[in-house]
Amino acid sequence: HPERYGRLAVCRGHDLDAMDLAWSPGGELLACCSLDSRHPVCVWGTDDATLRRGAGPPSVPAVLHPCAVLGAGRRGGGSVKGLAWSPCGSVLASSADDHSYAFHRRPDAFR
Repeated sequence: HPERYGRLAVCRGHDLDAMDLAWSPGGELLACCSLDSRHPVCVWGTDDATLRRGAGPPSVPAVLHPCAVLGAGRRGGGSVKGLAWSPCGSVLASSADDHSYAFHRRPDAFR
């Protein structure tokens, strides 16, 4: 029989298709990249407290909004298509289809 998973949250922030997702090593942040040039990389807080704060009745998932938007106004015009956190979780790397790579240092506010 199929497993039944309850939807805990819906992340909002991108205007166009999402291309990749990456959980931080500690699992407290989720990063997503998109074809969207206004919001190329969004980061959401996903710890249990964040999910509980946004949760309504059990049948209604929390709606999460980004705690950070990275790469807006980036030069080159290529779409961001890949993400990876460093093993220690302090840097988020992104790759774009214009053959560029960006490294975003995680601010202390998200630790």
